[in-house]
Amino acid sequence: MRTHMSFDDQRTLGDAFVRESCAQALGTRTEFPWGSDIPDLIFLNDVAPYASLLEPRDAWRAADLNFTAFMAEQVAGCADVPCAAAALNARAWALAAPPIAFVAAPPNALNSYAPLETLRRAQASCTGLAVFLVDALRAVGVPARVAGTPHWALGPRACPRGDADAPCGNHNWLEAWVPGRGWSFVDQRPADLSAPPPPLNTSWFYPAQSQLQIGDCENHTIFAASFADPRWLEGRGYWGGADARPARRFPMVWDWAADGVHAWDVSRVYAEEAAARAAAAAAAAAAAAAAAAAAAVE
Repeated sequence: MRTHMSFDDQRTLGDAFVRESCAQALGTRTEFPWGSDIPDLIFLNDVAPYASLLEPRDAWRAADLNFTAFMAEQVAGCADVPCAAAALNARAWALAAPPIAFVAAPPNALNSYAPLETLRRAQASCTGLAVFLVDALRAVGVPARVAGTPHWALGPRACPRGDADAPCGNHNWLEAWVPGRGWSFVDQRPADLSAPPPPLNTSWFYPAQSQLQIGDCENHTIFAASFADPRWLEGRGYWGGADARPARRFPMVWDWAADGVHAWDVSRVYAEEAAARAAAAAAAAAAAAAAAAAAAVE
C-alpha cells in the first residue's frame, strides 16, 4: 500500500489506518470460499486498497463499524464471486435506513462520494454508488474496481450540443474479477430492493452505448480505475482485461484537472464483447429461422 498510494495519502494516512485496512483485507483470503482463488497481484491491487478514486479516505474497514460484518452476512450462503456480487448488489444498500437510493447529481458534479457519507445520507449518484459497492465487495474479498466514461459518444442526433447534453453525460459503474473468467461489469442497482439485480455483464448501457466508445479519445473512452500504475502492473503479469491498455489517468468530470487516479483503457474490451454477443445473437436467430423454414416445408 505504501509503495503505490498517492503522495497526499502518504502524507495524511497514518500507519494504524493502513495496518487495519490491510489486516481486514488479508483475513478475507481465508474467510470466504473464493479468497484462495484470487491471484496475489489482483488481490493487492483490487481487494486490499482502501479507496477507488479521490473520495475522502473513510476507515470503512474499521473494526468498530458494522460495514464489513454486514457485508459478510449478506454473502454467507455464497460459494463463488458471481453469487457474492449479486447478493451485495441486491442487499448492500440496506445497511442504511432507509436503504441507499440513487439520486442524480447535477451535471459534472457529485452528491455523496465516500462510502460513509453515502451511508449517512442514504443516497448517491452513480459514482457514489459504484464506490460504495466496490468497497462492499472488497470487504468480502472480491476484487472490484470503478469503471466509467466521462461522456457517451451518441452523436449529434442524440446530443446536438455535444457532450454538454444530458444523454451524453458521464456514467460510472464497477467491475468484479471472477476466478476463471476475469473482469465482469456490475450495474449497481439500489433502486428496488425487492427486484433481483441484473446478472453480470448486463446493463442499460450495454451493448448499445458502450460499443460506441472510442479508445484513446479521453472524453469518450471507457476507463477502469487502478490503485497501482497499470504500466507497472502490466510488466508483472497483471491481467487488466483482454485488450485493456494503460491509460494516462481516470478522468473525472467533477474534477477534470485531477490526474491522481491510475486507469486502464478498457473501451476495446466492451466493444469486442458487444460485437461477439451481437454475432452470437444473429447466428442464433438465423439458426432459428432456418429451423422454422425447414419445419414449414415438412
